[in-house]
Amino acid sequence: MAIHSAHAHAGRAWVTIAERDGRLLVEIRDDGIGGAVRGGRGLLGIEDRLAALDGRLRVDSPLAGGTVIAASIPLPGSAGRVAHVGQHREHAAMLGGGRADV
Repeated sequence: MAIHSAHAHAGRAWVTIAERDGRLLVEIRDDGIGGAVRGGRGLLGIEDRLAALDGRLRVDSPLAGGTVIAASIPLPGSAGRVAHVGQHREHAAMLGGGRADV
């Protein structure tokens, strides 16, 4: 998470991965300074890759702080699994039968 810390000045970050309604969803949330600019080189690269997969990107980064970046792509055979991964001594929890130690 070095890039995350360098740009966002965040102390914590969370990642959620889920399958819902035939789509793979990935959400990254932090407690940083906010103000991420959509259209920056990194987010444009993510948008381009998602577009190639018929995906979507949502960025919520208010100046008051914190950022949420959520991406989704179509994925046949949704199983409804969800994984939550935290940073800084938080326990990873894997719901739906996966391994939490990977």
